[in-house]
Amino acid sequence: MELEKIAQIEHATWANRKELLRLGIAMLFIVGIMLFVGSTNAEVSHMLIIAAMIGGYMAMNIGANDVANNVGPAVGSRAMTLAGVILIAAIFEALGALVSTTHSIVGGVLGAGIAAGGWDIANWAKMAQIAASWVISPVLGGIIAASFLYLIKRSALLKIRQHGLSRCLPRHYLQQFSSLLFTA
Repeated sequence: MELEKIAQIEHATWANRKELLRLGIAMLFIVGIMLFVGSTNAEVSHMLIIAAMIGGYMAMNIGANDVANNVGPAVGSRAMTLAGVILIAAIFEALGALVSTTHSIVGGVLGAGIAAGGWDIANWAKMAQIAASWVISPVLGGIIAASFLYLIKRSALLKIRQHGLSRCLPRHYLQQFSSLLFTA
């Protein structure tokens, strides 16, 4: 009888194990930031380490929110699997894809740095690279999206027309399918 209760408790706490794993990974990320910032050769203040940890925490939250906003509908409608979405998000994260909240944070950090230390404290060459990426990213994204649309029209839609399926599928279904492909 006692073993059955223990088994029930273990079964009830199984879902929380996944949440604890996620929390543990997030904590390791923040501790890694602390160790990285603290291990630089220059003298580092405790405030800088704390600010970097808070920045890492904000980056995780902003990234999770952006991914949920972009791919939530695709997963909810079962157009994409959660594993596929995570893979796509990891690829774009590794490529350094920017989001609008990133622009806000860069501007805020730059403004705070200028306010605290003057115009000379900013690394203007790095800021020029960041600003250039804000211009290049949408243009490159548009080119990639147009290329995918062209490929879809050439391959999938051509085959649908060849087999006479276009009469069966209303035009707006095809448009919805195309738009779902580009929401991520």
